[in-house]
Amino acid sequence: MGTSRTIDIEQESEFGGYAGLSWRINDNLAISGEYQATSDDEAIGISLTCLLGPRPRPQRTRAAQITPPPPAPRAKPSTQPRLLKDRDGELVTDTQGGFVFVEEEEQP
Repeated sequence: MGTSRTIDIEQESEFGGYAGLSWRINDNLAISGEYQATSDDEAIGISLTCLLGPRPRPQRTRAAQITPPPPAPRAKPSTQPRLLKDRDGELVTDTQGGFVFVEEEEQP
């Protein structure tokens, strides 16, 4: 014995806009409002929020201590063999007649 009503839902593309604001009055009380408009309708909303009990305060933290990474281990210097020369610029040979090589570090 009740009445019923049927409403068709339109499924069209809707364009519109929304604007809202929020204002904290004090640590436990805030108010906010919003307005929304589409091509077919408009809406307004208002809310008042009251926090009960003490509000936890964020604790201050010290700035992060940034330390540079440790220096990379130095690679063993690469060496390049070369023929040894005497004061006159002649190649030095050992007792068996072979040439004498020396290793020196490469320049970076």
